[in-house]
Amino acid sequence: RYLAFVWYKLPNETDYRCLNIELMQEGFCKAYSGGKTHYADQFDGAWKQAQRLGLRQYGTERDPGYDYGENRPNITLKELRLNIDDYVDKAIRTEGIVTKVFGNNVIIQDYDGEDDRYYAIEIFCGYSLSALGWEMLVPGNRVSMAGTLTFKEAFGYTLNDITYLATRPNYDKNMRLVSEGNEVVYIPVDGAIMNNATEAKLLQQVLVRAEELHVDYINVTESVTDSNGAMSIHVTDKNGQHFVVRTSALYENDNITLITKDRYEGETITVIGTIEEYNDSYQIHVYTASDIEF
Repeated sequence: RYLAFVWYKLPNETDYRCLNIELMQEGFCKAYSGGKTHYADQFDGAWKQAQRLGLRQYGTERDPGYDYGENRPNITLKELRLNIDDYVDKAIRTEGIVTKVFGNNVIIQDYDGEDDRYYAIEIFCGYSLSALGWEMLVPGNRVSMAGTLTFKEAFGYTLNDITYLATRPNYDKNMRLVSEGNEVVYIPVDGAIMNNATEAKLLQQVLVRAEELHVDYINVTESVTDSNGAMSIHVTDKNGQHFVVRTSALYENDNITLITKDRYEGETITVIGTIEEYNDSYQIHVYTASDIEF
């Protein structure tokens, strides 16, 4: 991780400003290592001024954009999915059964009897969720999650800012374990569903299974990021429908050796994953090699 000073200049001004110092001066952050920098005195002065004036985290005035966990609506995944743009950048609580855990993310989904279908959402748990919090996030566990819904072009819709404080069991923002050992259900899909934008959109992030897919050709991502080695597997189902299965970088059981496209080229496979949108079409995202069967 690289840390740096951010300098910027407002229109019609000649002098640059240091954003790091301004954030501290306004009480948005604390000083951790300012004393080791060239601007130690300025950082120290800005920090003490914010404390003296009682700004932001040093005072009683509330930030209108911060989620304090109060008056948070408790909504179903169906309500969230069908009206998802209405909830972007809003604090909500919802619940569902964990179906997938990958990296710092999980997928939860829930069944709606009225529509006879499942709805799902991806949860980004960040890098500070406690170990006790992660212990709840086991496939089959039903959890209640409080967070803020966000939308980014690169990641789609995700619920963020997940918290679990074991010492504050009644904290409104806490993740809660509702039940354990629930069945993890996947929905059978085929090319007709994947190529039907209306149907596939409703199934976004729902766990699905597609069988008897012939691998036509494979494109492999070459990158310096975690996506290096990820594959776009172009397949045809038994009814002649074409679509894409997108994998994360897949590894052998040693979690070191990267699996290459030679493993799947020309084969007939069955995959388990979640549906996601990419470039105005829908694909199945496969997270691990064990989710591809021959």
